[in-house]
Amino acid sequence: MFRSRRRSFVFFLLPALLLIIFIQFMPMGYNLVLSFLNIQLNKPNLPVKFVGLQNYFSILSDKGFWNSVVVTLIIGIASTVLELLFGLILALLLDMKGRFGKAPGGMGFFRGLLFIPYMIMPIMVGLTWFIFADSNYGMLNPILEMFGLPTRVWFSNEKTAIWAIVAMDTWQCTPMVMMIIASGLKTIDASLYEAAVVDGANSWQKFSSITMPMLKPVLKVAVSMRLMDVMRIYDTIIATTKGGPGNKTEAISVFTQKLGFEQFKTSQGGTAALLITILILVMSQIVVRVFSTKEST
Repeated sequence: MFRSRRRSFVFFLLPALLLIIFIQFMPMGYNLVLSFLNIQLNKPNLPVKFVGLQNYFSILSDKGFWNSVVVTLIIGIASTVLELLFGLILALLLDMKGRFGKAPGGMGFFRGLLFIPYMIMPIMVGLTWFIFADSNYGMLNPILEMFGLPTRVWFSNEKTAIWAIVAMDTWQCTPMVMMIIASGLKTIDASLYEAAVVDGANSWQKFSSITMPMLKPVLKVAVSMRLMDVMRIYDTIIATTKGGPGNKTEAISVFTQKLGFEQFKTSQGGTAALLITILILVMSQIVVRVFSTKEST
């Protein structure tokens, strides 16, 4: 009876599993094959040849590729750190308890309000920020002038363009980090804080000795998710700087798009896409190792 049920489950799940495998792994397999060939979109009559590791050597010796790696790491690390900081602050504020240990009224409304930026499509976030920070018609510079702060041409200045991208990504994705940390705060046993109060611990001691150690698994998930996501950043850059000025904001995804669809070097673009995947895997493993080391100590 159990065997027949198991077979029926497999029978009904098999089409969905095959479809998922096809959608997920067929493009990856095709991309892997593509990286060993010499295909170019603008040369359809070019004889297809096996070139071995030539595409990999060409990409790895390209200064533009390494510039895009540096740009991606700057955006990824800076935005992840800022999102963790602001996400933690917001999560702690939303987790504050009022009199009799109850949360103040309206916290659910503010939590939903703060989550709105993450629900907006990245391309719309980029366009909105591009208009908001426009030096002629945008509202950002007049607001800064009101407080006596310096104004800039934010997305066209070599010194500020990449940090404008970081600020934009931080604004959009901090709510997601906030929700992850807030869910982790809900799992901490309140009796731990009560015992700390009995022992005479102050707010900082409770935070450093109870809250942060208990949040380490949640922080590992948040950092891993954000790093993997920001390594693929594309929409907001295309909507604002298109990788400029020069190549100051040309992340790996933008570099790959230009290589494959503007320069028509299809095989090299596929190779760069594979290298993005490898970089994401390496960064995620570094995060897991760092947090695992901290937990073991």
